Amino acid sequence: MARVRHRKLRVLRLATILFIVCVILLGATSVVQALRSGEEEQMVTVTVAQGDTLWTLADRFGPQHMDPRLVVEAILAANGLEDVNIYPGQVLKIPRG
Repeated sequence: MARVRHRKLRVLRLATILFIVCVILLGATSVVQALRSGEEEQMVTVTVAQGDTLWTLADRFGPQHMDPRLVVEAILAANGLEDVNIYPGQVLKIPRG
């Protein structure tokens, strides 16, 4: 009897964790898609300076309420970049959100 109850609790915990993970992933995906599909007027154009990284640009120019990791992903998508390597003088579009 105790084994059955323990198993049911374990299954319930696992289902709850999976549900929470799905909600988090769907939320993050919808935020990134909203940024990717943003209009040009929701973008700021920035010229990369020496020492800038996508992270610092996302933190400086991206939406204040948003995780910089999501903004970095949106910057990559908006500029057609395949990796995070940027160079001084490069012009990037950054979503304002």
